[in-house]
Amino acid sequence: MARAPTLLLLLLFFFFLHALAVLGEVALFSHIKSTLSRGESLSNNGSTLTLQSDCDLVLRNANNMIVWNSGSVDNGVDCIFWVGKYGVAIVSDVDGSPLWTTGSPSPRGNYAIILRPDGTLRMYGPSIWTFLGSSSSNGSSTDTDASVSDQLTVASAPSIDSSGHIMYSSEEFIDRPSVGVLLKRGNFSLVVETACKIHIRHNHDLEAAASCTEGEVKGSAAPTCKSQLTTDGQLAAYKRIFPDDGGLDDVWLRTWGSDYTIVTKESVAALIDRGATGELLIYPTKQTLAA
Repeated sequence: MARAPTLLLLLLFFFFLHALAVLGEVALFSHIKSTLSRGESLSNNGSTLTLQSDCDLVLRNANNMIVWNSGSVDNGVDCIFWVGKYGVAIVSDVDGSPLWTTGSPSPRGNYAIILRPDGTLRMYGPSIWTFLGSSSSNGSSTDTDASVSDQLTVASAPSIDSSGHIMYSSEEFIDRPSVGVLLKRGNFSLVVETACKIHIRHNHDLEAAASCTEGEVKGSAAPTCKSQLTTDGQLAAYKRIFPDDGGLDDVWLRTWGSDYTIVTKESVAALIDRGATGELLIYPTKQTLAA
């Protein structure tokens, strides 16, 4: 008679573990000193990177099969995994003494380790561009084009990670029939606003802007905007000024851009909640750690 409750508890336990994996982080960032402690994981699309209790860093695919491990086994220490400001990935004890490292030292800067949706573990950096957003949290916006319609709809595109705060470079555009959110992290969102320009906004500002302009948006057609993060690291937004008519191609006007590029295989953009402000960083590829 006791087996049914026991089985139910086990099912609830495994469901809880699965929920943790789904809601887990996908990246570590050097400039905010994010780390994995023993038993913690990065998780993305079923793949996990776990720092085990024995300090071995293990990558598993969506079928829970081990595809890579660091071999940094040491049962006698309390360990962490992190990425340093010179682009070296490190498993160390809590005092910083390394148990395992990978990656050649590079120029000092901001680096990121990301577990990609395809299960690849890749290091990016140093960052080539940084964009700070509004620090307002009182519902008042400082820019004149802060009208945001559809602000609660996060863009859905292959180039945007399921975590909602990582964007990968792509040849495809992120089409927006109306303006809205590209990335969201904590209290901040990366938004395409009504002038087809990109800003970082505190979510309180978005709510205030939406409530003030709801009638205006309904009464007038919002412009069609699109955005793209290119392989060479440029984030740009475009506004359609002449729609397709009579077989002619659409004409697009570039309305906003990061205007900094670098030769690289892939770029990523990451939105970070720094507490007082939101921050967007664009990184080039440094190296693949495991695949």
